[in-house]
Amino acid sequence: IYANIIRTSGCFRVGPPITEATFKYSMKGIGVRYYKMEKAKRKNRKLPWIIAGIAVLIIAAVYAVAAMHYQNHFLPNTAVNGVDASGRTWSEVEEELISVMDTYVLNITGHNDIKDSISSADVDMKMDFGSSVEDAQTEQNEWAWPVSLFRSSDIRLDSLITYDKEKLSEKISSMNCMG
Repeated sequence: IYANIIRTSGCFRVGPPITEATFKYSMKGIGVRYYKMEKAKRKNRKLPWIIAGIAVLIIAAVYAVAAMHYQNHFLPNTAVNGVDASGRTWSEVEEELISVMDTYVLNITGHNDIKDSISSADVDMKMDFGSSVEDAQTEQNEWAWPVSLFRSSDIRLDSLITYDKEKLSEKISSMNCMG
């Protein structure tokens, strides 16, 4: 059943429903153009809503995928004890912190500007974070990742630093600046 669009004295009106055969016969000339124009207008009204819906779905998908990524990685603009942790896993950050400790050197200036140094390797210095790096990563809110794009975060962790006291005493007694 089709709508019966009738042209009378320059105006269109809807008449009683008609069958398909009558519709094909009666839709000639301007009546067909009017029908096609109305159908095109209905399609054009839906197009912006379809585009907006697709855009919202794409944005939601990107947001969810990024949140899932940050479940196991530090948020952007995050530093742990001065080491950049942005987008890295807790094990990568812990390795970086340990490598920083391995290259640590204490420079000492004594009497008459005599200089000497003690490195972390000289006294077997080791750093143990336990699970504090992992805990710091899991405590962050991965769903707030867009906020972290504009705000930096510096996490300070307490660590257990151990060293060999005998080697430290030997190193200090053998230093030129102490004598």
